[in-house]
Amino acid sequence: MSSLSRWAARLRQEGQQAALHARGGDPHARAIAAQAALILLTYEREPQLFLHEPRA
Repeated sequence: MSSLSRWAARLRQEGQQAALHARGGDPHARAIAAQAALILLTYEREPQLFLHEPRA
């Protein structure tokens, strides 16, 4: 499961503030979390811009 998938699931389950809190050792997690509002807005407006993981 990709980081974005885990982050989106955590956002749905726990809310925005919990999802914004960086977890793990990814050195870029804080930079991505800082742009969370823009990422979510972009995804809502143009979801085709994002890659979707194939699931079995």
